[in-house]
Amino acid sequence: MLFVELPGKNITLIDVNKLFAEQIQTKILKDLKSFNLVDKPITHKDVKKFFYHHIIFSLTEIILSKTGDTKPVLVVYNDFLKECDLLKYFSKTDVLSFLTKFIAKLETLLPIRVVFCTVKTPFDIITNASLQKVKTVSNKNYTFEKVKLFAKRYELTFLNNDYLNRFKTKQIMI
Repeated sequence: MLFVELPGKNITLIDVNKLFAEQIQTKILKDLKSFNLVDKPITHKDVKKFFYHHIIFSLTEIILSKTGDTKPVLVVYNDFLKECDLLKYFSKTDVLSFLTKFIAKLETLLPIRVVFCTVKTPFDIITNASLQKVKTVSNKNYTFEKVKLFAKRYELTFLNNDYLNRFKTKQIMI
């Protein structure tokens, strides 16, 4: 399940790995093919731009589209990625490593809550870690200076002031 809503705990868990395998990787692959970049390594500057764009855009859109009062928490499994078409061009280890490292970086750039775990982590531990994140991470005084610099560096034009303000408003309201 992509979302696990726990209204009694006031959180919604979002499975990033599942979202990546079922939705994000398809968009990345389409763009890589369009620009003849599928034969380049995942560390290639232009390949990374497409990964960055689609990961950030998809995660922020999921959070923005979320209705209700529960706080979204991104759950990242650092040891599991479902088979997907992108893995025909890049190794599972490289994609999983990139995804995990980038989400960790993204947590410092955007007002999001992330819990890293393994596929064998019991659900109650994931839930407790998520609740702890919600208690300790405040979005109210968040500035977007780091993400603006990152967006400029990687030409992520969709991350403009209007989009970021919409995102910040949504995060403060929940």
